[in-house]
Amino acid sequence: MSTPDNYQLVGLATAVSAVVVRPAEKVVIDAAIPGEVRVGRGGMVCNTLAVASALGARVGGVIASGSDAAGAAARETVVREGVNASFVTTRQTPVTVTIVEGMTRSSIMGSDGEREADLDPEAVEAAWNALAARPVWVMLTLPALESPAGQRFVSLAQRTGARVALTLSSAGHVRARAWRLQALMVAVDLVFGNADEYAALLEADVEVPLMLTTVGERGAHVMQYGEVLTRVPVETPGLVRDTTGAGDAFAAGVLSALDPQDLSLPAIEHAVQVGHRAASVIIANMGAEPGEAATVLREIGRDAGL
Repeated sequence: MSTPDNYQLVGLATAVSAVVVRPAEKVVIDAAIPGEVRVGRGGMVCNTLAVASALGARVGGVIASGSDAAGAAARETVVREGVNASFVTTRQTPVTVTIVEGMTRSSIMGSDGEREADLDPEAVEAAWNALAARPVWVMLTLPALESPAGQRFVSLAQRTGARVALTLSSAGHVRARAWRLQALMVAVDLVFGNADEYAALLEADVEVPLMLTTVGERGAHVMQYGEVLTRVPVETPGLVRDTTGAGDAFAAGVLSALDPQDLSLPAIEHAVQVGHRAASVIIANMGAEPGEAATVLREIGRDAGL
């Protein structure tokens, strides 16, 4: 997308150490699918930034990164993925372990570490200034949005005219913040969530001006103040190996392709299809990183005019 702004997307993120495990599966007597373990970079918004970069968007990040060995490895990956990152050093890198069962299901465990919501707002502002960012979009998670660090990030972004995109992160996060959710949403222009997260919003009696709700292989609903404007199906469902990072990749495609100056339904539908295509590439592989799929993602970006 041609834009006078210097970034299409800047995220407030954490570079997580991500371990993905697929246990061996016994298929028939004396025959099995061998197990697989991958260790790499994780973090919801980091995933989105990496996929957006692979699609061809110029992206930046204010990224929390541990001073330990896991943090160093995650930083190297972020830079290699083409994200112009301004890192804020923390003591310990969070670790997530995803166990992939069968072909599609994932369960996630994690260890504690400092995330973007734990950052000092002054450190966030210094990192933002180092980027000299004038983004089209900024993105952060719901836990980050309610933190002082997230509030500073949003304020800095809005001063430049950027629009704010939010990933709800989980239904549990939504329910835990139900009492103050409507006030938090005042600053948000676009919300990403799945069907469970949308249900949690309904329970909290919160409506948002624009939400893209993913509904698995059926695609996504474009919603405005709780009303479904249109349903955008997945054009060509493909192989599913691991659904970890599907929503992050979907958000990457949408934010790479969507101009906030044109929020017409055709423009949104086009961006959603780019999101579907990006997600289909990620879920065909283990883990949420673009990795070897970056070439395919770049082709998708070119087709979309990025």
